[in-house]
Amino acid sequence: PSALSASWMEELSAMRKSLGISVDDFIVGTVGRLVKEKDHETLLKAFRKLVQKEMKGKLVIIGAGALNDKLQGLAREWGIEKDVKFLGYRKDVDQWLQLFDVFILSSYMEGLPLTILEAMAAGKPVIATKIGGNSEIVIDNETGILVPCGFPERLETAIMRLYINRTLLTQMGEAGRQLVHEKFSMETMSNQYLKLYQQISSTSES
Repeated sequence: PSALSASWMEELSAMRKSLGISVDDFIVGTVGRLVKEKDHETLLKAFRKLVQKEMKGKLVIIGAGALNDKLQGLAREWGIEKDVKFLGYRKDVDQWLQLFDVFILSSYMEGLPLTILEAMAAGKPVIATKIGGNSEIVIDNETGILVPCGFPERLETAIMRLYINRTLLTQMGEAGRQLVHEKFSMETMSNQYLKLYQQISSTSES
């Protein structure tokens, strides 16, 4: 919801409470299969650095996959297990996106990630690796921040930038929401498909 009602605020508060997240925790979130290509390990490394710098926040990871046990093991090994919440596979991703302050996609291989569009539609700034369809959706320094693959320090810097500058956080989130509405809404996509169909039809008739 663009304007959060009192009942929705209560729902978000209940979601936070269920995870042991306080109201002033900065929530870094990601959604995706727990597989090598998504490179959650780099995200964990970046978050560990942020915890060491005493950032007051939590990392929420939604998704299931072959690397679940390994990633949870790394969180324990690095002493950040209490600050990292593994939620597994969830059908209600759209609701959890509302809880995030910033959405992260640390993959080193992507096509056109729909999770980025969902996060932007929810008004969340996106920090993503500069690969595949990511750089086609995320406008660097406008709707989010693009970083190179496999560099936890660059990811850490980008997250800290938005953690410190909440005005920029809000501006990027709103810019992303507007971009999705203008370019990727059902109405816009339908109109684009209609124009394409008309072009094909006129070409085949000529």
